[in-house]
Amino acid sequence: DWSCDKKSSLVIQFQNFVLSRYGLENLKSDDDKIVISVISRSKKNIHGRTLNRVLKNEDELIQTLRENFQNFYIKKVELESITMEEQIRVFQTTDVIIGMHGAGMANIIFSRPGTTVIEILPRNKRRYSFKRISGHSGLRYYEYRGGLEFPQEDKSVPVERFKCFFQSEESCIRQRKNSAVTNPGSYPDGVDEKCKPAETHNCLMT
Repeated sequence: DWSCDKKSSLVIQFQNFVLSRYGLENLKSDDDKIVISVISRSKKNIHGRTLNRVLKNEDELIQTLRENFQNFYIKKVELESITMEEQIRVFQTTDVIIGMHGAGMANIIFSRPGTTVIEILPRNKRRYSFKRISGHSGLRYYEYRGGLEFPQEDKSVPVERFKCFFQSEESCIRQRKNSAVTNPGSYPDGVDEKCKPAETHNCLMT
């Protein structure tokens, strides 16, 4: 059953198997700050490969969030420069994942239930794999298709949209983070209905 809103025991079993093999069970994010990881896609990666779907203003986005949310820990992550174990650790200890559509986003399968995922996609590209993984893993998934588009499906996004999102969602993100600490391995209980999984958000509408 590949419906997007039903947790999959097979996905959870796979996640638990991989985490146990690496000895990474029950990792937690920073107790005090909301941890946001921006998954970076450089135009030329360390292997010399030219990548499409690059977020041209990712540094502006990161800087804007850092300036406006002092209780967030925001980091840029270049997955190709770290080991698989380190990648899993990043996704296990992050409260919010932001990334362009690409293979690196498959690591959300290792994220804790309740983690927020924001996938940035080209306006007309219809891909639902990471939305499905999110649904089967108990993640809170959003997609964003707006912004300026460039050749090779590169994008520049309006940072004010993301600032708006975090201003309205901060309390929900923190609720899910705190609940995940007391209920590890299951979708956070004890959170407001408005903080349960959703597909759209007014600030991220195109």
